[in-house]
Amino acid sequence: MQKIKQVFLNSLMSRLKDGHLVSKEVTLRFLRNSSDASSLNVTSSTIPVLTEAKDCKSTFDYALYKANLKTKVLGNTMLYADVVTTTMNLFEGLV
Repeated sequence: MQKIKQVFLNSLMSRLKDGHLVSKEVTLRFLRNSSDASSLNVTSSTIPVLTEAKDCKSTFDYALYKANLKTKVLGNTMLYADVVTTTMNLFEGLV
């Protein structure tokens, strides 16, 4: 599953500007872990994306999610946010 995640991240890297994916409404800042995000000013328009979030505290139970996932590829790489106003704006910068 690590390979699938790496393919996904590699496909995004060519579209990032200094680690940022910028759209009209929101900027996603790709960071390795939560310690890299500690100095980031997180707002509704600037959101960190942790690519190695093993130490991330969340209400989402990833282990339970994986235990119930029935597919081999789809759903294995995911992005999670506690709250977003809409997911439509998150990847607008890719087009």
